[in-house]
Amino acid sequence: MAIKKVIRWTLPALWLIVVFFLSSQPGSDSKELSMRLANQLSMGDATEFLHSFIRSCAHFGIHFILGILTYYAANFSLKKPALATIVLCIPVAIIDELIQFFCPERYLDIFDIALNTGGIFIAIILCKLFMPKPSRL
Repeated sequence: MAIKKVIRWTLPALWLIVVFFLSSQPGSDSKELSMRLANQLSMGDATEFLHSFIRSCAHFGIHFILGILTYYAANFSLKKPALATIVLCIPVAIIDELIQFFCPERYLDIFDIALNTGGIFIAIILCKLFMPKPSRL
């Protein structure tokens, strides 16, 4: 039983590495990655709007996944998984942006923090609606 708990909590921990890896990229690398995707989706030169939209979706989506993985792990080991997800993930959403403040060609953006936290809260709502409650401890 303990091995399952470790595996469940390893998933959000590994995803956290992805989150912090992406936030620590220099601005030029981050822009190149999102611009490449934007150009593929638009089949040519991407508009600035499409590029901006993809970057916003990335902020939301990365933290949405973190929220789901954290809620899933907490759902099996804690009595209040939604609260645990908020307490664990909201600081990550803020730290994610703070890291960018210290990266070349990146900056701290309050709108991005809102997207990050929005992804977490939507993940919690969907988990509460659709994730079955396990039999408790």
